[in-house]
Parts: sequence; structure tokens; C-alpha cells
Amino acid sequence: NAKTFTMKTVHTEADGGPLFPVGQRVYSDSYGEGEVVTVRMNGDREVIEVRFSGGRKATFISKFAQLEKIGSE
Repeated sequence: NAKTFTMKTVHTEADGGPLFPVGQRVYSDSYGEGEVVTVRMNGDREVIEVRFSGGRKATFISKFAQLEKIGSE
């Protein structure tokens, strides 16, 4: 029985963590300020959910998210 192995590519910061960790404050031109509430993998893509002011939630693929980190330095 032949086994197939696949490698997952995880897009991370230089320190090995997620691009947008849980608790990270972010800003979106479309939604305003928010906070990352979940980070999960969907295949080889890191997917984040952000809760914005007013309670609105949005889901993004991290490497394509047009979000600015707030206070991360």
C-alpha cells in the first residue's frame, strides 16, 4: 500500500506564529477597527475571523486580508 504525504504551507510571521494571532487589533478600510477572535486552518490557508466595532464579524484568508495591525510593534 503506497501512502501519499502532503506538505501544508502555513503563512506565518518570522517568529513562527500566525499572521494575525487571536487578540490582534486590526483596522479595515471597509469595516473599521476590530479584533481577531479565531484563527484556523482550511487546507493550506490560515483563516481568521474578526469582530469589528458594533459586533459585526467578517472572515478573511490571512495572506489576502487587507488589514492593518494596530499596536503590534
